[in-house]
Amino acid sequence: MKRIKNYLSLLLALLMIITMVSGCSTTPPASQEPPAVQQPEQPEQPEEPDNEEQEPATQSYKAGTYSEKVYGYLSYLNVETTFSDTKITDIKITEHNETPELVSMVESQVIKSIIDNQSLGVDVVSGATMSSMAVINAVSKSVEKAGGDVSALRANKVTKEAGPDEEYTVDVVIVGLGGSGFMAAHNAAAQGVKFVA
Repeated sequence: MKRIKNYLSLLLALLMIITMVSGCSTTPPASQEPPAVQQPEQPEQPEEPDNEEQEPATQSYKAGTYSEKVYGYLSYLNVETTFSDTKITDIKITEHNETPELVSMVESQVIKSIIDNQSLGVDVVSGATMSSMAVINAVSKSVEKAGGDVSALRANKVTKEAGPDEEYTVDVVIVGLGGSGFMAAHNAAAQGVKFVA
């Protein structure tokens, strides 16, 4: 039995060596021609943008508070959206079983951005993407119920402008606040390490 294993091992080693030698051949076959060089296409000239800033279309809603239940990352979220005749006035997450710290970030960033900009084209929170999208979807459903134009609100994209440069002196830089980044930030804070996330 041991002898058979030795022969099989030797045979396998020889096959591997033959495969490596034949696979690493640098001589191209005679029938192979070098690829033809393609000329790059001329880029189209962009159209001149209008200097006039476009105002988002004025919305009209049936005033009131509308409630939607949507699934986030870990659980359902109950989201109440309040409308006046012309705008979204308030959004509240009334019930959830998501990670509280992440939901508070969604409330302070996503909900604030929707109300401030009267837009559904807002950025989601890194590390809370599913909860952010759930809130945006709940508000979209409420907009439909209130008679608003969801596509116009989604088309109104919110762009962030870069702020002034800032300089930080830290021990650790954490890029991304997904599961691993969130735990890295938590452990760094627990150990008193200076970090930025």
